Amino acid sequence: MLCNHGLYDLAKDFQPALSAAIALCAAGVAYVVGMSKINFDRRVAAFQRISSQFGICLRLRSRAGHLDDVAKSIKDWLAQGEPDPTKLYQVLKAWPSASELDEAWKVVESMPRDAMEHFEAVLYCHRGMAAYASEQRAEWLDQNRPRTVTKLCTELGKSYAQLKEALNKEIETLNDQRERLRRHL
Repeated sequence: MLCNHGLYDLAKDFQPALSAAIALCAAGVAYVVGMSKINFDRRVAAFQRISSQFGICLRLRSRAGHLDDVAKSIKDWLAQGEPDPTKLYQVLKAWPSASELDEAWKVVESMPRDAMEHFEAVLYCHRGMAAYASEQRAEWLDQNRPRTVTKLCTELGKSYAQLKEALNKEIETLNDQRERLRRHL
C-alpha cells in the first residue's frame, strides 16, 4: 500500500512534465484567444472598408441623380422654345454644386470599374455646366449656349442612367457583403 510519502515521491518525479503540460495548454489557449482577436479585427476592418465603399456609391448615386433631375428640367425648359438669354443665364447660375462628385473622384479606387467611364462623363458634364454657372455672361455666346447646354444635359442624362445601373449592382453586392460581415461581428 502506498503511503502519503510514496505519493509525494511519485508526483515529485512528474512535476516538470506536469508543469510543461500546463504551460502548453496555457499557450494553446492564448493562441486561440489571440487568433480570435485578430480574426475579429479583420472582420471589423473589412466591414468598415465595405461600409465606406457602400456610402460612396450611395452618395454618388444620389448626387448624380439630383444633377440628372436638374439637367432634365433645364433641357425640358429649353425644349419649349428659344429662351431669353438673360433668363438662361440666371438658370445656369443656379446650377447646383456637387462637391460629392469631387469627393468621389478623390477615392476613385473605391468605385466599381464598370462605373468609371460613366462617372467620368457625368463629372465632365457637371463641370461644363458649373463652368457656365461661374462665367461672366458673354453676349456673343448667347446663340450657341442653348444648344451646348442641351447637349451637356442630354449627355449627363445618358451617362447617369448607365452610372446608376452600375452603381445599383455594386450597392447590392456591397450591401450583401456588409450583412454577411455584420452577422459575424
